[in-house]
Amino acid sequence: LKLQLGPAGEAKAVTVLEASIEKATALDGTHVLATTRDGKIIKFDGEMASPWGEQLFDLFSNGILCIKRLADGDIAIAVQGKGVYILGADSEVHHSFDSEGYSAVRDLIGWEPGILWLATDLGVEELFYGSGVFVVDERVGIEIRWPQIARWGGKAIVCNHGELFEVLDRSGVTSASFRRIDNLPRGGAWGIAASPEHLLIGNAYGVFHRGDNGEFTPVLTDMAVDRLVMVAPDFVYVIGAIAISAIKFQAGRWSECVERISGLGIPAITHAAKSSAWIELGANRVARIAYAEGRLHARVFDKFPWTESRWINVGVIDNIVVL
Repeated sequence: LKLQLGPAGEAKAVTVLEASIEKATALDGTHVLATTRDGKIIKFDGEMASPWGEQLFDLFSNGILCIKRLADGDIAIAVQGKGVYILGADSEVHHSFDSEGYSAVRDLIGWEPGILWLATDLGVEELFYGSGVFVVDERVGIEIRWPQIARWGGKAIVCNHGELFEVLDRSGVTSASFRRIDNLPRGGAWGIAASPEHLLIGNAYGVFHRGDNGEFTPVLTDMAVDRLVMVAPDFVYVIGAIAISAIKFQAGRWSECVERISGLGIPAITHAAKSSAWIELGANRVARIAYAEGRLHARVFDKFPWTESRWINVGVIDNIVVL
């Protein structure tokens, strides 16, 4: 309804839109978006109404739980049993979050650009939708066990419990999803290193390089490998529990470039510093692997200012390593 003034100045109510409206939000300075009981969205300027986001009406038919205009002008819509979708003013989908955790969002608010707050049956969540962050966990069908992540060919590659996954295109109305890379060599993938041009994996049978044809070819095959640490596009530390080595890309191929040294135990978590590799080896035990003067050098740190047993976490900021 809207109020109009008659000839004598009297106010009268005039019906300008006949629809069962449930929720509404501003679209811009002159338009409102309203959801209807049958799962549609209309754009209304006080005089004329027209459908908005018609290409998604099948998606909306489950029922729209919430619709809100965000600080950057986008529109966030929570759909029952489906997820949360962020659309531009032209109704094109910019971001979508359709995993199970977003299927029953009761309220939305977004007063900061790129940040959306969600209220669900499980609690309150802050979602950084304006960033390149994506979730890798059970919600996208991957059971996480000591994952490693690398960037190769413009894609994120996840190494998880012997398997490799690549992130798929996030455009349209699907959230981040992953495709398993199936043609792995015997032993799977337990270590990973990548640059824009190269993807290397390590396992109990050695190190393998993925070629342009999608096939993995062996680089070294007589060493059990747990982790790979790339410190330059052409140099990778090869770390196993029994032995440690390094490989280098030269003359168009990867090959072992140094004499091996003894391993230091299971390399649970590894990190790349500027030219060295750091290993978290367990309680009160950290190691540094470096290459200098044609040889590998290992140094173990096991004495700290505390006496109790603690897992030592390693952080790297430029050329500073923090324990």
